[in-house]
Amino acid sequence: MSINIRNILYASDLGDSSKYAFEFAALEANKHNAKITFLNVVEPPSHSAETIFGNLSDKNSFQTMRQEGLQRIRALIEQRIDKLCHSTDVTPQHKPEARIEEGHAAETIIEVADEIGADLIIVGSRSRTHSTLERFFVGSTAQNVMQLTTIPVLIVPIPADH
Repeated sequence: MSINIRNILYASDLGDSSKYAFEFAALEANKHNAKITFLNVVEPPSHSAETIFGNLSDKNSFQTMRQEGLQRIRALIEQRIDKLCHSTDVTPQHKPEARIEEGHAAETIIEVADEIGADLIIVGSRSRTHSTLERFFVGSTAQNVMQLTTIPVLIVPIPADH
């Protein structure tokens, strides 16, 4: 059986430690001549937040602000990609595609992976920073992705000094 990796989904929270996991994504992409989709998932606003804002402003203003916020995050992702491509030890052969989606992290990562035909999902994990109780009840996004998908997942543990 031959493993053919052409599409890699790299999911990031845009944190400072994402450089470490991105290097793994770039390394795998170069090794397989694959393209990278750089995904950031934004949690949807809670019903309470929408209600409070709706009382302070009209619904169109809220939607406009939300769209502008998503556009700013997309610009931030583009900047982050450029910075990562120039500041890591491994530069991907193909410029990663920036993508931002709104939803619950693990489910959205899997939906996008299925949509783009990802052969590999790469996520960083700082699960050592969660308490045992938090991991038991909530789990990390990386763990949830791994448990809910049939696509191979590379979980990159982020060292404490990153």
